Amino acid sequence: MAGSSCHMQGCLLTWEGMEAFKSIYLEKEAFLMNFRPIAGIDVGKFFSEMAILSPSNEVVARMKIRHDSSTDVERAVELLKKTEKDFDSRPCTIILY
Repeated sequence: MAGSSCHMQGCLLTWEGMEAFKSIYLEKEAFLMNFRPIAGIDVGKFFSEMAILSPSNEVVARMKIRHDSSTDVERAVELLKKTEKDFDSRPCTIILY
């Protein structure tokens, strides 16, 4: 709906507001950056998958975690610790099940 506006003060839902938003955030890539690394864990019945993203949204690590393997769990913990050390920030961990 071009030209529509919101009743909230300062809302950017107008066409001009969206253009200003794109020029401020998207062209400078500030909108696309995280502040912390992100670890996503997809939990399944027999195994889980983990992916770690850097603050610039690049994949740092990916691994499969078998639930019956203590070495896989230990390796996942070590990857999280390494990520925290590399980026000076504890990863935000998201668990999907």
